[in-house]
Amino acid sequence: MNKLIDSISLVSDTALPVVKAVLDANDKLGKFENDDKGPLVLASVLSDFFGVTSSLENGGNYPPVDKFSDFAEYGLDLLDRLAYFVRALEVMEHGDDVALIFASTGYWFAKNGATFSNLNGIADGFGQLVNGLKDTDELAYICKQMLEVAEASVEYHESNDDTSDPWRPWRVLNLNAGIAATRSMQPDLMESTFEILSARLPSDMPIFFRDGFRMMQGQHVSEEAQGVMQKFASQTSIISFH
Repeated sequence: MNKLIDSISLVSDTALPVVKAVLDANDKLGKFENDDKGPLVLASVLSDFFGVTSSLENGGNYPPVDKFSDFAEYGLDLLDRLAYFVRALEVMEHGDDVALIFASTGYWFAKNGATFSNLNGIADGFGQLVNGLKDTDELAYICKQMLEVAEASVEYHESNDDTSDPWRPWRVLNLNAGIAATRSMQPDLMESTFEILSARLPSDMPIFFRDGFRMMQGQHVSEEAQGVMQKFASQTSIISFH
């Protein structure tokens, strides 16, 4: 799977063949009517959405934060609808593209100052990206991107999150940031990320550090990285390195 796309114009280019595949599949199967909730209208409004975002990116005249944040929520809702059509019409050869579009769009909004609550596709998208990376520098970079996206939604999720749901996007996104930091083996990033996660997801940290401890065993891990894991493991009563 590809790394995150930094430019929203390039995200639009990635979305175009996905939308076309959805339209072609629906023409063939006739599963959805071409009404105001159908894929044809979605294709049109997505084109408008990416036209606006590309203009903002090229011109730099971003609206006030509240309006830009509302626009972010609107755009992410459109992507939710696109993902639904991809699944319903079984064009799953574009599943990786959808994940990349979600993660890249979420990051683009976050880095440009928007706040938003919809993390559904974003969390899944970043999870797929992390799973496909091996290079430690790339893992470190995507960890920082995930933390930036999480920060853009922290105000909503820290006060409204349903902690009974282990698959809630807020939890998934933050834990994947922790996994990326751990796999990066970069001590400073590990420490700063673990501090954030310990505040956001305190009940998840004992298991997280236990799993991190096991992952590091038998691998070529620097003493500094081991020391960071040992420090946080000891704070949650997980056995230390021997």
